[in-house]
Amino acid sequence: MRSGLPPAIIRKESQEEYYIALEKADHGNLEPIVQLIAIEVKHSLELILSV
Repeated sequence: MRSGLPPAIIRKESQEEYYIALEKADHGNLEPIVQLIAIEVKHSLELILSV
């Protein structure tokens, strides 16, 4: 964990959205990849806290 945040693990159900977001980021639109990573970090954090 860096900076106190869990890793952003891209779940299988988010894989297609991840690839689309990466392509958009390659063309200068960073918002979709930032949003997806935020969602995945939140999901990881929720899993850690539920233990």
